[in-house]
Amino acid sequence: ALILKIARHSPCSLCSHCKALSLSDATTVILDTESPPTSKTSAPNSHPYITTCCCGHAVADHAAIGLLPFHEFHRRAQLAVHIDEYLVAQNKLLDFIYEDNHIISLRNQMQ
Repeated sequence: ALILKIARHSPCSLCSHCKALSLSDATTVILDTESPPTSKTSAPNSHPYITTCCCGHAVADHAAIGLLPFHEFHRRAQLAVHIDEYLVAQNKLLDFIYEDNHIISLRNQMQ
């Protein structure tokens, strides 16, 4: 879950046009605490986690997460959690497009 939080607020390390993890319009985001819409053919708890960005690269490619030293991973994780807490306060946690000056400023610190 921390990797997803960091990736959400970090630019892709493999392409220059992707400034943060973004999702297709067809993606429905739900909180881990919510139950996904179910159908008769879906198994319980079968909802997938986000694995790729619209840019086509893996979540871990955002901020080159696999290459970060532990202290840098920890710093970025704390910052990502702070950004998510701010998004909760704005009622925008599930809105992957939303950004304001405060979020932009914090995201600049993710690099």
